Formats: sequence, C-alpha cells, structure tokens
Amino acid sequence: MSNKRKSKWHECNVAHADGDRIRLWHHTVSGRKCSLRSRKSAAPEGRLPVKLVGKSWQHLLRGRLNLALLPEDAIYLRVLQLPECDSDEIRSMLEFQLEKISPVPVQQICWGFEILPSGKEGEVTVLVLMAESSRVESCLEELESIGYSSDRLESSACHELLSLDREADRIRIRISSRGEQMTVIAAWFLGGTLHQAMTLRLPDSVDGCRALVAQLDRMHLAGELEGWLKGEPDTIHLLSPPDLAGPWQATLGDWSPLPLESSPLSSHEEQAAISAGRAARQESQADLLPEAHRIRYRQQFVDGIWMKGVGAMVLCYILGVLVYFVMVEWAGREQRDLRVLHRRTAIEFTNVVRLENRIRILEEQKILRSMPLDCLLAISSRLPEKMELGQFEFRPESVVIKGTVEEASDEIPWEFHDALHEIEAENGRKLFSDIAFSGVTPAPGNPEIRHWEMTCTLDQG
Repeated sequence: MSNKRKSKWHECNVAHADGDRIRLWHHTVSGRKCSLRSRKSAAPEGRLPVKLVGKSWQHLLRGRLNLALLPEDAIYLRVLQLPECDSDEIRSMLEFQLEKISPVPVQQICWGFEILPSGKEGEVTVLVLMAESSRVESCLEELESIGYSSDRLESSACHELLSLDREADRIRIRISSRGEQMTVIAAWFLGGTLHQAMTLRLPDSVDGCRALVAQLDRMHLAGELEGWLKGEPDTIHLLSPPDLAGPWQATLGDWSPLPLESSPLSSHEEQAAISAGRAARQESQADLLPEAHRIRYRQQFVDGIWMKGVGAMVLCYILGVLVYFVMVEWAGREQRDLRVLHRRTAIEFTNVVRLENRIRILEEQKILRSMPLDCLLAISSRLPEKMELGQFEFRPESVVIKGTVEEASDEIPWEFHDALHEIEAENGRKLFSDIAFSGVTPAPGNPEIRHWEMTCTLDQG
C-alpha cells in the first residue's frame, strides 16, 4: 500500500560529506519519480545557496526534503529475523536487542531500522543501522556550517543494499576506500531473504583481505548454526574501485569456488539518486537524525517563517506609512494649488465683474446720454397740433412733461396719452412702462388755455 502513495515532496536535496568538500544534488519530484536538476559543492568554510537549501512559507505547500547521507564507514549494519508485527512493536523488540548487537555502548549510538520481507512465513527481516553519536554530531555540525539543515539522516550504502533484487542468491561485498582504510559491507542473500549484513573496517593490505575471509567464514558458520544456510549462493558479487579490485578478487577466488562477478562502485551521484528516489516514494524507514536536532531544525523553520512574517508586516506598515505621507503631501500640494487657483480665479472674477460693471455703467451712461433726446424726439413727434409742450424734465427713471392745450380740446390729451403708450424703443420694448396723467386744469387768468402734466415711467427691463 505504501508503494502506491503519492509523494508529499516536490523537491529533494541530497547532501553527502566527501572528505574536504560537501556535495549537494538537487532533485525535483514528479509523482514518484526524481529528476536531477543541479549539482553543487561547498567547502566547510563556504555556504550553499539559500534559495536551493533554505525553506520558507512556500515550502509548507510545496514540500522540500533536505536529506543528508552519512559516510559508509560511519554505519554499522546488523540483520535480525523477528516475528511479523507492526513497526512500533518491532522497535520495542529491537530496544532489548541493542545491547547484544551494538558494537559500542547503546547510550553512544543513533539507530534506526528497515523492515524487509522474509522468505519464511510469519517473520520479517529487520536491517538495523547504527552510528556513533559523535560521528552523527560531527556530520550535522559540518552540514550546519554551510547552511544545510537536515530533515533526515540516512545511509546511501543502506539504500543501495535495499534496492537490490533479493531473489538472487548471492554474497554481495562492497568495498570503498577512505584514506588508507577500507570500508567493507558484506551481505548474504538466500531464498529471497537478507540473512546477514555487516560493516567492516579493514586496512588496504593482505591483512585486510585475510580479515575479510575470516569474517566470511564466521558468517558461514553462523548460518549453519542458525539453520538459514541450507544451500550455497550462486555467485559472489564484488563492488570495488577498479584500481583496488585485484587483491580482493584473488583472495575471494582462493576462498570459494563460487563464480565471482566484479563491478565498479556506483558514483556518489548515482547513490544520491537512489536515496532521493526512495525518499520520494516514502520507502525510507531508517532515520538516524537525533530527535533533539529534528525539534531544533523544526523550531528554526517555524521561527524563520514567523520572523519573515513579522518582517513582511513591518515592511508593509512602513510602506503604508510612506504611502500615507506621500498621499498627505500630494493632497496638501493639491490643496495649495487649489488655493492658488482659487485666489487667481477670484482675482480674475473680481476683475471680470468690475469690468462688467464698468461696461454696464458705460452702457447706461451711453443710454442716459441719448435717452433724453430720444424721449424728446418720440414725444414731440406724437404731440398733436392743438397741444404745446412747455416743459420737458428728464429724470433717471421717468420723464415729466407739461404743456397747454386749447379749452375745446379735452380729448386730445388722452389721445396723446394713448399714443405715448405705443412708443417703442430700439430693443422692441415699450419706451414707457407707465404714464401718469394728472388731468387738464384751467390756466389762471386765461380760461381758454388749459394746462396738462404727464409723468412717463421709463421701462427699465
């Protein structure tokens, strides 16, 4: 069922400490497959790119796995056959077995295990991985110095071993060199089951070859005593650097008549690809990362997200304040410009009103200059023959006219009154809006002559 689960990781970094340099392989995960995207290396005093190995809030949604690999010579391997049960019960069983199988005191090791199928019904094969705490701490400190915080600490040799076809009966011997010391991992497969696996540290000499043969003899004897060695394997498979394979091949050829197959060691990049693939498929079970480091790395990740969040909030606040001040300054400038424009417009408006008033006054003065004459001409042109105009008085709002009329002509002043109502100005309006006629009165001392008086109100519309 676990093989069908979709990977929760989108990226996987694999770091491997190799002598004086630390190598990093960056993989992308698609479904259950890993693809190598880039390679990096850093000296212990250098730093890996934060963009490549760091984590931010984005990786809460797109998981990034930082995997670290312990060197082969730091791992101890043991194989146990246990009753089939869940992993928690197996861990409890192993805790009682550690005293027997651990090469160093239990208090000084970090350990994990991988559960494999067994050829015997009702049993499981458990591959136990152990490493000295001092080596683990040293490896983690070296990785921390270049900015790499590990999510898991595993062994590439273990991944390589577990990726083999267990159906083939063979003795697999893997030899790698680190300085003048050889690290030998010997595993015995029979009947589809891994029965023995152990790590040996041997010198690169004839004594080392002899020690390997002696250890293989012990494994053979243990198999006979424990009852799992019910037949001989088909082949002996040797993996070693090509330039070091000669003495080991000769020694193994002398030790057993079984066919000997020799292959070069897989490169670190190939080992990293195998480890990343098992991690992407969530097949890896053995994790040697101490719980204290796991908690600390997790807390650093959470604290980093909080600090970045707080930093982003502070930055947004500062930007908001800056935007506020810019807007205030812009609004103040706009207000000042509006005030200047208002004052300028007010001055222009005042000038325009003053000019309009001046023009209106001039027009009124013009009208007033010509109005008396126009009124006099209009009145005199409509004055009947039997009436005489004796006095013409022009006022700003009215015209007062007085005169005489013959006694027998009482109707003539009224006709003149009506004629004045019909006078039109140049704009088509009536010249007089109202005419007050005070009537006809006899002249003192001459009853044949009668006086009249009219007050004509000018139409101001």
